[in-house]
Amino acid sequence: MRKYLQSTYLFIMGLQGFYALVLFVVFCLGLPNAIEQQMPVIPSATIGIISFIVAIMIIVPSLTPHWLGRPNKKRHMLPVLIVTGLFPLLFGVLGMNAVIMTGIEEPLSQTLIVAAALPTIFLSGMLWWVGLVLCVWPVEATDQVEAQVEASDQATPAIIPAQPAPDANVETPVDLHELRMSRMGATIN
Repeated sequence: MRKYLQSTYLFIMGLQGFYALVLFVVFCLGLPNAIEQQMPVIPSATIGIISFIVAIMIIVPSLTPHWLGRPNKKRHMLPVLIVTGLFPLLFGVLGMNAVIMTGIEEPLSQTLIVAAALPTIFLSGMLWWVGLVLCVWPVEATDQVEAQVEASDQATPAIIPAQPAPDANVETPVDLHELRMSRMGATIN
């Protein structure tokens, strides 16, 4: 069951990241209009760039921190709940800036701002609850083995150069028949 919850969690996180990328594209398309209307662009662009980086980090599993992408300990609970709770703020402001940059008139823009924020709030709420469950759900023995294999894959082993055995004498010819027979336990007369 935990494996299904984990895959659901990663799927929702990917959806959140893709939605943030869509908002970022809309934001970038509205930038020329904002510059033309002499709106302050630097604060909005800063939030846009931060949102873009966070979206890429949660889409690409190798860039996502392990405690956020695969929470499996109770100590992961606080960081997971804080970060997934901040997603609506970050991506909601990105959606708000995207709508404002397009220059749509006031009554319609208010509705679009709310509509742009709703998917982010919904996805973050789901991430929050599933992340909470994953943090307190006990890890099964098969999951622990998979986690150890995954951790060992991430660690880079030290490369030690191969050295010949101390008693190996390469220069003396060896009778292969004698060597094979000695390994099999047979004695040669």
